[in-house]
Amino acid sequence: MSGSDGNKMNGGLSEGARLFDRASQMFETDGASEQCALLFEQAGQAFEKENAPVRQSAMAYNRAGMCRFKCSDDTSAEAADFERARDLMKSLPDRNGDPLMAIIRSNLAECKARSGEREEAAKLYRQSAVTLSDLMYDELSKGSAGEAFDQYVGVQKSLAQLYRDMGEYIQAQTCFTRVISLIENHSQRSDQTDSMLAGFYNARGTVRYRVKDYAGEVEDCTRAILLSERVGDDLPGLGIMYSNRGEAYEMLGMYDAMIVDMRQAASIFEKCGEMEGAKEMLFRSTFSIAKGLELSERLFEAAKTYGAAAELMQELRDETDEGEDTSSMLKAEAACRISRAACLCRCELHLYYDSLREYNRAAALLEGLEDRGALSKLESLYLLRSELYEAFDELEEAKADYLRSKAISERLMQTDEQQPQQPQEQV
Repeated sequence: MSGSDGNKMNGGLSEGARLFDRASQMFETDGASEQCALLFEQAGQAFEKENAPVRQSAMAYNRAGMCRFKCSDDTSAEAADFERARDLMKSLPDRNGDPLMAIIRSNLAECKARSGEREEAAKLYRQSAVTLSDLMYDELSKGSAGEAFDQYVGVQKSLAQLYRDMGEYIQAQTCFTRVISLIENHSQRSDQTDSMLAGFYNARGTVRYRVKDYAGEVEDCTRAILLSERVGDDLPGLGIMYSNRGEAYEMLGMYDAMIVDMRQAASIFEKCGEMEGAKEMLFRSTFSIAKGLELSERLFEAAKTYGAAAELMQELRDETDEGEDTSSMLKAEAACRISRAACLCRCELHLYYDSLREYNRAAALLEGLEDRGALSKLESLYLLRSELYEAFDELEEAKADYLRSKAISERLMQTDEQQPQQPQEQV
């Protein structure tokens, strides 16, 4: 390792090497910390003063950025480390073919994405992918996938997720397709790779849903489910795959298939017990079952299932910490009760009084809320309940609800008029 004699110490190690070794030992022993990041930065600065090979300085700054990623929310300091590493690497003639440059760009891209600089992040991921692609195909030409293959797959996954978050769904689908093809054609198949493939198929399916390719999502989710069930993957993930396919069946008008998948998802989420988020997912799948039954005109079954969904949401509300905002939960439970009321009205038994009771319970949930979503629900609820009161010949109650609905409607219109108008887009 090059460096002036004046910088040699401790058995021939330069100051940069000594600091780098110390930081590495601290990282292995104590994990990432700000002190560890500062030591890596000092190592990079020392390497620069010693005119050490550029890659050594760049590697030290890259490690500093990685430490800050793990221990701090300060993306500006983290980005500064990665940018310094990248700028140093730019001085090398073969920089674009260097795996370290690809890693640095990928790390910087991830940092930029978290700080909201999505376009810059996408550009960096693409640059990283070009370098890793060449290295990967060089590996494959020698007979097997290696480190560059794994890194390329990781970058394409990150790029796909970034495109999805940006609403660039076609680009996201292309990235997921590229990764699926690579894994299927070049990876040694195992439970681990099949589990990874299942995740990618499910992810591509969600993107296909966004572009209204519902048949494509059914195909991808089916493949994901088969792979996950074969390797015995974790229950929440499998439940989400069934739920995603159920949503696609709904959009295709295949309500019986939708109900089957949502019931399977609900069964899986029930098995998850007290796992974090399991009851929320159980609520969503139960609500979707009810919706499928309603769309299939199985109205009495739908009413019972909407009731079960409402009870689940009430349990979730009861489990929240005191002082926590529960407005979204109140609206969700109210939506269940309003839908249950409508089904009770329309079913063969015409359970009008039961329907009225559900409307009353929904109104009690919403009447303390002031946001637009709650007010819109109340406006509709009062109008529907007014019609029921009129059918019962309770005209005073019907009139009162009609006036309540009208007052909310006027209030919402007034709010809309006060909102500044957006300039119309040119065609």
